Amino acid sequence: MPSLSRRAVLTGGLGLAAGACVAGGYELVQNGTLPGKYQLARLTGACGSAPPSPAGPLPSRHLVAFHSAYRHREVQMLTLLPAGAASPAGLGVVIALHGAGGTGISMARQMAPAMTRARVSTFAVICVDGGDTYWHKHADGDDPAGMIVHEALPRAAAEGMRTGRIGLVGL
Repeated sequence: MPSLSRRAVLTGGLGLAAGACVAGGYELVQNGTLPGKYQLARLTGACGSAPPSPAGPLPSRHLVAFHSAYRHREVQMLTLLPAGAASPAGLGVVIALHGAGGTGISMARQMAPAMTRARVSTFAVICVDGGDTYWHKHADGDDPAGMIVHEALPRAAAEGMRTGRIGLVGL
């Protein structure tokens, strides 16, 4: 049996201790006990990388542009129908609200793969332009919520979608 020198034992012990400290420190940062979670995520590549493409066909897209009396401008409304849906008739509705600075089209880019991953088959997702800030009526008369209630949902109903009870998702 080979004998270990005192130096080898000490070096190995220090290496194990250092590894345990790093692993323990990593875990403390990850669970929020120590600060630095987002910086660590950036360093390890967890932020900014796109998720893998979902398996299966993406939803079909139906883009409509119209002048909104509630927003006082031209808006785009993009409806995502589940893959394989012959028509929108009979589908439920989920309204997807984009975040600040987004558009209906940018929200649809995020929702389409999520619909495929979740195997959505019973509802359509409607993504519409809501402006640069929150989805409420503004002092200048811009009313994104009014546009949804009085313009987007009636258009969906005219296509045969069920709009009596809707879902909302947003950023």
